[in-house]
Amino acid sequence: MAKTAADDTPPGDRTFGGDPGLDILLLRGLHHYSYRLPEAIRTVAPKARITSVTGKDAPRDYDSFFQYDIVILVDYHGHLKDAARQALSDLVAAGGKLMVFGGLGTGGLRYYQNIPLPVKVRSQRDIYRLPKPLTLGAHKNDPFVGRPLVYYFHAAQPKRDAIVRWWAGEIPVLLERKVGKGKTLLFVGTVLGEAQAEDQTPFWESKA
Repeated sequence: MAKTAADDTPPGDRTFGGDPGLDILLLRGLHHYSYRLPEAIRTVAPKARITSVTGKDAPRDYDSFFQYDIVILVDYHGHLKDAARQALSDLVAAGGKLMVFGGLGTGGLRYYQNIPLPVKVRSQRDIYRLPKPLTLGAHKNDPFVGRPLVYYFHAAQPKRDAIVRWWAGEIPVLLERKVGKGKTLLFVGTVLGEAQAEDQTPFWESKA
């Protein structure tokens, strides 16, 4: 019988990951295709084994989640069952990685409140349009080549121990947080919006 989040096995005593090598679970949400994550993963980890599923086929117990080294939620609807949230939290604590990419399909980061994200989430809907498009970069106001743009984002306050990996102008948009032996990463940008001039490139259309 599969173990569930109600099991009393301490997270630190569990092992995660499947066979030798990198196992990645990709949970696909509303606009997952725009992120082109499978292609990005193949660029940096060509031998990784990627399991890509929608909500109806998502794992629901510890054993299923703990087969993976990395779990990625892509614009994924946040109505995760309590057992799944606990399993994800414990996977990270045991040394795994959780990555969350924002978007309209999430319904708001408030649905991830019990998962150790690197931000403090709001209790209400949190997607806002930026007053003007902002360029993505690894440093404040220092855009990547091609000046990829963000138009909408999830407004959330970074936690004290969060590390900012990417910025949109002066707004932190890719944050990382160490939790136990693992880490969580959150991209608060979204793939909403469209170019407002010929010289604009939404980040998800950028080839940089």
